[in-house]
Amino acid sequence: MYSQPWSPTPPERRPVLRWLAVSFMLGYAMWLLLFGYHRYLLAWELLAPLLLVAATTTGVGRRLALAIVVVAMLTTNPPNHERAERNWGAGVPLAPVPMALEPDTLIVMTGVEPTSHALPFLQPFAGAVRIESNLHGGARPAAALDQLARSRIAAHAGSVALLLQARDPAGADPVIASVGLARAGGTCAVLQNALVPKGEPPLQLCPLRRLGGGPAGLR
Repeated sequence: MYSQPWSPTPPERRPVLRWLAVSFMLGYAMWLLLFGYHRYLLAWELLAPLLLVAATTTGVGRRLALAIVVVAMLTTNPPNHERAERNWGAGVPLAPVPMALEPDTLIVMTGVEPTSHALPFLQPFAGAVRIESNLHGGARPAAALDQLARSRIAAHAGSVALLLQARDPAGADPVIASVGLARAGGTCAVLQNALVPKGEPPLQLCPLRRLGGGPAGLR
């Protein structure tokens, strides 16, 4: 027979619930130390309702669970994703780029910072490819994604430009060279981007050339 709603947990199931509760708390503690990223809490978010229901099967458990929820709500700092520190007064995420892109420009993105959000606000261009991220490129062994990026760049016959955000932009030069490109020597355009938090380096758009010679990506 099925248990009635809010009925006490059968004694034979309590050891399983205790094991689940202990594993839940230990896993959460390890998450705090190792990651701290919210997206890695998916498993705990799925288990939390089960533990909450198990805790509310008795009068004392119900009151304790309610107290925990209230305390959590009162002490949790709502995430603002740094929006309060961003320059929303600019009106649009990306101000007009001070240097124009050639229509046949292929934009190459490098570094580990997110930069692709700026692409929809640039002038028309031929395409974009990322040659480095926190998952591929750089000093890591070449993967299939790296081979696809190199093939895309090698097959492109037009101009090439670099989009990056880094405190030391010159640190990207070895990665750029690994795909047969180099800086064209022109001045990089600094993008006024309202989505970049204050204190972080700005996005830059720089002309590139092929190591064997080739067109720049800006004019």
